[in-house]
Amino acid sequence: MNPVARPASPDDAERIAQIYNEGIADRVGTFETRPRTAADVRAWFDGTHPIVVVEHDGTVIAFDGYRQWAALQLSHDSGQSTVLVAAILMLAGLMVSLTVRRRRVWVRVRTDPDARGGPQGRTVVSVGGLARSDAGGFGPEFAELVTRMTGAAGPGAGTGSGRPAPTRRKD
Repeated sequence: MNPVARPASPDDAERIAQIYNEGIADRVGTFETRPRTAADVRAWFDGTHPIVVVEHDGTVIAFDGYRQWAALQLSHDSGQSTVLVAAILMLAGLMVSLTVRRRRVWVRVRTDPDARGGPQGRTVVSVGGLARSDAGGFGPEFAELVTRMTGAAGPGAGTGSGRPAPTRRKD
């Protein structure tokens, strides 16, 4: 006779417990460590979760079923607040870097020994600037900076462009 599957009944609890406990002893079918009694298995028959047995020549040789369960995990990660603060500071830094106008100014001061301005020669101040964004207003700000540095109107003041006119050294 071939094996036959059928719905299990509480009368099969003793044989189901034996099969289940064999799996516990061999550590093959479960990670459980406590053997089950027939009373434990009878509690599985709640009418909600089906259990099926397989019979061969009138003897239960296998069973299958399921039970609902929920896995809950409780944990505490002491580094979460540090990571949160670091992420907020990174975003704040990004926002600041996106709103700051990137501009550069170079100033070079040297003496010109060939000039006739005294025993030391004259002092030559070269100023250059670069705006790294398309935001307007760099020209007038640069002209104002040159004016404040030199204490005079400087070349290009009043040209209308707001940018100092380039000068060349005359030999």
